[in-house]
Formats: sequence, C-alpha cells, structure tokens
Amino acid sequence: MANVYDSSHRTGKRIQYTIVVAGKKIRRDKHRPTVVEARLLVREVELLEQATRTQIATSDQIENWIDRRFIKPEEAAQAFPGYTETAARLRRTQHVQTDYDRILERYDDYSAATAKGGVDRKTHANNMSVAKKVIAWLKTHFPQIKDFTQRDAEGYREELQASGYAPWTIFHHLTKLRLLFDQALELDMADSNPARLIKLRQPKRTKRRRVLSFEEAKWMLDISTDPAYQWLSGTLSIVVRLGLYAGLRNSEMAWFDWDWIEWDRRVLHIIETECKITGERWVPKDFEMRAIDVKGELIEALRREHQRQEEAGLLNQFVLPAGSPQHPGYRGKPLSQDAIEKAFKKMMGAVLAPLDEAERKKKEGITVYSLRHTYITFLLRRERDGGAGLDPATVMKRAGTATYEPPRSICTRSRSTTIPRIDWVTDHAADLLDTRAARYLLGPRMG
Repeated sequence: MANVYDSSHRTGKRIQYTIVVAGKKIRRDKHRPTVVEARLLVREVELLEQATRTQIATSDQIENWIDRRFIKPEEAAQAFPGYTETAARLRRTQHVQTDYDRILERYDDYSAATAKGGVDRKTHANNMSVAKKVIAWLKTHFPQIKDFTQRDAEGYREELQASGYAPWTIFHHLTKLRLLFDQALELDMADSNPARLIKLRQPKRTKRRRVLSFEEAKWMLDISTDPAYQWLSGTLSIVVRLGLYAGLRNSEMAWFDWDWIEWDRRVLHIIETECKITGERWVPKDFEMRAIDVKGELIEALRREHQRQEEAGLLNQFVLPAGSPQHPGYRGKPLSQDAIEKAFKKMMGAVLAPLDEAERKKKEGITVYSLRHTYITFLLRRERDGGAGLDPATVMKRAGTATYEPPRSICTRSRSTTIPRIDWVTDHAADLLDTRAARYLLGPRMG
C-alpha cells in the first residue's frame, strides 16, 4: 500500500510505494509539490502495486506506468510475463502525439533525481525555469516535436544569440533542449535527438567571482542602512551583514529563524526549520548544519532589527519577513531565495545609477553571493596578512560545505598534496582582501 510522508525537501510530499518484480519487493519514491497531487498519485501507484502482485494489467496501463517512470521497462517485462509478447515492450514503433506537458513532467522527475541538492535547492528550480522556456518555444514553433531537425537546433542557437543572451544562458538553454528531447525519445514522441547533433561546448568563464575590498565592504555596510533602499521590508542591511559576518547562503538567509540566534554567546545555529504557518520544512544537508560564532556588531544589528520589526508589527518567525502591505498573505512564511537576490540587485542598480562610468565599472559584479565569498576569503587569509589564518578543514565547517581546493596563494604555507578541495575561492585567489578588510570584518571572535 502506498504511503504519503512529509518530504525531506523544502516543500511537497513524498509518496512511497512497493512493486513486486520476479518475487522481489522493490520500494520506490516519488515527490509531488502539493497534498492534492500526492493523493492523486497514491491512487495511481496503488493500482500498479496490485497489478504487480497479481501480474495482471493491460498493455496500455503498463506503457503508461513506464512512460511516467513508475516502473522500468525491464521490470515490467518480468512483472508482467504477457507483456514480453507485445512489440511495444521496450520500444513502441508508432509515434504518439506530442504532449509537451508530459515531456516537462518527465524532465521534472529527472531533474529532481539528478540535480545537486535535490528538489529543495536552487539548481532544480533553475533547471525547471529554463526547461519551461524551452518548452514554450517548442510549443510555438513545433506542434509536433518529431518535425524538429538539426537545422532547427542551429536556428534556435542563432535566435538566442541574436536576442543578446549571454553565452552561459545559451549553453543552458541548449542543454535543456537536449535533455527534453531525451524525454521525448523515451515517450516515443520522437525517433532521434537532433539537439545532440550540434556541437555544444561550455563557455569559458570571463568573470571572476567578486571578493570585496576593504573599501567596498565598508561601503556595502553603509549603503545597506540607507532609508532609501527599503526593499525586503527594510532588511537589506541584515542581508549584507549575514553575508559578510557569517557567510550565509541565500537559502539560509531565507529560512533564518529568530530561534537560531544564541544572543548571549553570540552564536548562530544553522539547523532544520519548519514554518509554523504552512508546515513547510527546510532541511540542510548534514555538513551544512553548523554553529557559527560571530562579531558582536552582527548580534547588535540583529537586536536592533528585532526591536524595529516588533515596533512596526512585522515581527514573526523569520528574520527576513516575507510579504508586504500589497501581499499580506505571505507574512509569517519564509522568504523566497530569488526575492533576496532581486532586492539586492535593485539596491545595487539604484546605488550605481548616479555614478560616472568609471566608478560604476569598479563596483559592478557585486552579488549577494559575493558577500559569502568575501567571508570565506577572510577565514583563509593568513594571520600575518590580517586574516583569521584558519585551516581548510575548519573553514569548511564554518562555511557549511563539503569538498574544496584552496588556492595556492592561501596555502603556500602547506606542502601537503592531500588538502581538501575548496572551489569557492579558487576562482578569486588573486582578489584576496587587504589587511584592513580582514581586521575590520573578522573581529576578535573569529577563529
């Protein structure tokens, strides 16, 4: 019998069911974003469970289960002996009508299973965002996907280039086009994958990840408190400080619960959190759960913010309150990760607009994630150069990450060839902060 559980991912439900193949029980999981969709899926997989026990099902039912990845073709061949006699067991010869929604649904399952961090991470969300755009384009130009050719794939690339998309954006669109065609092939809506016939190379990275200098770090701390930049209910100054003083990711900021703060000890605890209103749960990976001791300046900023929100009637479970007077229904819920990045970009756009071109270029490229890169760089910088001088293993624990490779300029003091990889600083090793920056931001409690 199929069962429904709370998903270990950020949102949705997990449906667990068991099929019987050649006398062996095989347990499977599926994820659905809502309770209603989960209940509908339970009814469908329960039919499959019963069918594999009795070995009785129609060819249409079996093919539908295979199409939806409830059961693998080779498993179906063993679970339903009569199915092996049909010509459609592994590859049906007749094309079915193009159904882009089914293709997208199948890709959704593929991405959820393969994306870094699973369905609750930004990778999966980004995958689906691009895939939906590609599907929309295909729907407009190719009602029947089997009519798509290699020349059309080349034309799609040319169209994206003519529209001014960045090389990496074009690369991601074409990659999703390939993967969507893979799903169409498995659904027998196409008999080839023209998107894989064109050459596709990863673009070279032309921009380094930004690490702030001392002047830029102090400038960011100052401008974020300007009353003119009151997006995110006036919490942009907290976003900047959580990035520079604690190195938090966007997702960690979005779910930052007031209960995470141990005020007297000046420690932040990154732990599993459940929204008291919706019941949604945010579960960090094991290595992302951590306790971070921080500067008193951050704790004082959080105290002031707590008081401000209380007086303004904004105070709820999360430090960064969602919603607005126009959207009161979001109050008390976790903030969207994208909302943080969008608000930060708005602030940077407003700040840079009045500057002359030379000054604007100096400050371009600063994102919310630049704050985290800056924090990590401070930790790795040698003490004699004004940094914390922490070893890579300690930095990994503080930053909540798993496998990385330190840049040579930081690790020249070590001759070891077995140092863990620290990728997030490799790209900007030459941009390490000056001594004043490290002293300004690290404070006495770092280390």
